[in-house]
Parts: sequence; structure tokens; C-alpha cells
Amino acid sequence: MAAGSAMAALLSTAAAVFLCAPAGLQAQESTPTTPAAAEKHNKELEVLRTPRGFLEAASFSKLLALPDWLNISASWTAEPMGNTWGGAKRTTGFMDQLDLEISLGRGLIKEKKQKAEFDRWALRLSVANYQGQPPYFNEEIGTIFPLQQLQAERGFWLQGLWVERLGSKTKLRFGNNYNLDQLVYAPAYGFYVNSTLNGTLNLALPAYPFTPFNAAGGQLSWDLNDRLSAHYGAMQLSDQRGGAQANFWQGWRFNVARSDGLVQALRLDLKLSDQEDGPLMACLDPDNPNSYLRHQEGCDGLMGLENNLPDPLLQLGAVAGSWRFPLLNNVERWENKSHTVFGSATLPVKLPMGHGARIWGSGAVGMEPAINQVPLFLQGGLLVQGVLQNRPLDLLILGASHSSLSPYSRTPNGARQSFEGVIELGYLLKITQNLQLQPGAQWVINPGGAGQFADVVAPSVQVSLTW
Repeated sequence: MAAGSAMAALLSTAAAVFLCAPAGLQAQESTPTTPAAAEKHNKELEVLRTPRGFLEAASFSKLLALPDWLNISASWTAEPMGNTWGGAKRTTGFMDQLDLEISLGRGLIKEKKQKAEFDRWALRLSVANYQGQPPYFNEEIGTIFPLQQLQAERGFWLQGLWVERLGSKTKLRFGNNYNLDQLVYAPAYGFYVNSTLNGTLNLALPAYPFTPFNAAGGQLSWDLNDRLSAHYGAMQLSDQRGGAQANFWQGWRFNVARSDGLVQALRLDLKLSDQEDGPLMACLDPDNPNSYLRHQEGCDGLMGLENNLPDPLLQLGAVAGSWRFPLLNNVERWENKSHTVFGSATLPVKLPMGHGARIWGSGAVGMEPAINQVPLFLQGGLLVQGVLQNRPLDLLILGASHSSLSPYSRTPNGARQSFEGVIELGYLLKITQNLQLQPGAQWVINPGGAGQFADVVAPSVQVSLTW
């Protein structure tokens, strides 16, 4: 009760601070400061954008000649990786995912202002096929946490099935197959390959439904004003849907039992700008028409660049679970509650390189180390667009995470585990809107958490194709 009361007080204080945030708190970019000026400026400015690629003529749905009430999109992601130094052994790993998203609704292609009430509703389905060589790459090299974002049992997964309503100020989603991902997510996380950096704050609690796992539940998002929004969700906790037995069912288990628990999450978002970020500013190189120089006032050949950086944002939230959570040092005993508070910040920063940059950081604190393998998690990074003059839309990516392990966390032979850290360096090549390549490397510090292995150096490349 004490932990829950403290968490409620913290969120109440945060809401008051967010609501009273000064109106002058703005992200500093080389763009006009008012929406009207920004719209006029963007219309007059020539903007360099990522080529559309081989689907330039039509979308995937149009190529299939689908009716307006049906939309299908597909994506393929591959993450080959190798361990060139340290760890339990030198080896390679490969994982890929073919994902299919299907939407059904009468108002899929209508503008918001033209939608009647029935047009705001849609049915969403997400299925995926995972392929890769067993066992898991991280298990072979001796790290605790996966180095790849893609991590699932091979086979065909039902990742999501829900009904959605999109209003002018609210978004409602509910269904039999939903997950926690969006409730703890910040846009900056999606640029990374390592699983601890990409998306879920390394919440290592059993039965929590993160992709590809899912459970019955839903989410409500509400825009309180132009800058502040609130996001609340609640989901079933089931050992067969998000826990130890979930890999066997691969998302196709729909049961609800008395032994199931409940996980709830609340997050507040504060945008640091009144409007979405416009294009970045650059200057054409007079000596090379394919080169773009850093923006300077009064330069000749002023040019806009598609902004591929995440918007400046502050987040604060909490996750609370109620279930029989097994103890780390004795699975025959349990605790009934789990509580985690988290926060993140993504801020603009001026650097002597590139056309724009973001620095970001986040952290999560768990209140019950007896059941939570990572009671303290910290991460942060830097994203820089256009470090190469002839590649102004690409991104340089740097990130690091530190997972402090519970004092009850042990290796299979009983050694105490302290922490595991990772540093990731990558470069995102924006080939087309359909195709992205991201070569990079990860340095895993203290793999296994108990000093039993030398640090790991693992180069990789992520390939993403959407259509």
C-alpha cells in the first residue's frame, strides 16, 4: 500500500507540474515559431525528402486493388549479428520477422473532418512470422538480455487483435490481443537494435505482455491540450499469454482464468513544441550540387531537409501489476504486487556537426527487487541527422543502457549478478521510404552480470523493408 500511495502522489505531482508548465517552453529549431508562419515557410521552401522507392506509383493496398474499407501493409526486418570478441563463445546469430498489418473500417481513407461516428471505428489485426537459428544468440554468447530487437520463438504469431476508435481528442483501443508496448514507449527508442534500448525499459517481470506476447485489455489516450496528453491501459496477466507458457501458444491462447492478474499503466506526455517539427535547414554547396552544408543565416541555396528526428518530449509514468509473481530466489513463493515508475526526456541539442540532433535519456525504478530482476534501469543516447554532407537524411545513432540487477539475481551456478551494460553505435541509411539499412556494433559490458565472461563486441546490420 505504501508503494502504491507513493506512486499515486508522484503522478499527481507530475500532472500538476505538466499542467502548469510555462507556455514559453519550446524546442529550439531553425523553423518559424508560429503555426501560420511555419505553414507559409514550408510551402515556399524546397524540401529534400526520402525517395519513395519501388512503390512510388502506388501503395501496397492499391497494388492489390483493395476496397477503401480494407488496408493491408507488410514489413520485413532481418537482424544478422556476430560475436567477434568475448562472451561464452564466438558465434553468429540471425533473426528475421515478416509482419502483416490488416485494417478494416469504413473511414480508413477519410479525413478527420469528414468522418461520421461509425467512420471512426476500425478493426486491427497484426500477425507475424519469426525465423532464426536456435538457440537464442544471447544465450549462446552468455549475455542476460538479447542483443537483437527481434526475440521470439520461431513460427507464426498472432501479435494483436483489437477494435480502435480515433476521435479528435481521444484514441480508444481494446481487444483480446493487446500489449503494453505503446504505454512505456518513447519515439527515440525505435532507432536501436539492442532489446534493452528498443522499447520496453527492460521491464523484466513475468507475464507482462510485450510484443510478440499479448493479452486481453485496452488503452485510452486523451489529448488534454495541444501539448499535454494522458495514456492509460489495463491488461490481463496470464502465465499462458505473457508468461512461461506463452511461447507454446504464440498468441493464439484466448483463455481467462481466476488465477489471472491485472497490469495497469499510466503515462503523461508533454510536447516541448506547439507544432510538429518542420524541416531542418541546410545550404546547398555551390561547388557540389549533391552536397548539403550546415545552415547559416543568409546563405545562398537555402534548402529544407526532411526531419527524421523524434520530436522533443517529456514523459512520466508508472506501471502496477497484481498477480502471483514468483520470487527470484524461490519460485515456490510469491509476492502479489509489483510497482514501477519511469520517465524519459528527448531534447534538441546543437552540435558542431549535422543538421539537427536529439539527446535523450530515460529510467525505470522497480519497488520490489525480490521479484523484479532489473529494479533499476537507465538508458540514454544521441541521434544526429546529416553528419555526411552527401547523405543529409541519414542518422548517426549512439545509445547506452545500464541494467542494475536484483540482489536476489543469480547465475545457474549460484554466483551473484550485479549489472549488465551495453553501448550501441550505428548508422541509419535511408535508402528509400521502403528500405533502410542500419549497420552497427554493440559492446556488452559485464555479460552475464557476474564477471564470468570478457566483454562482448558484436557487429550487426539491421535490414528493414516495408510495403
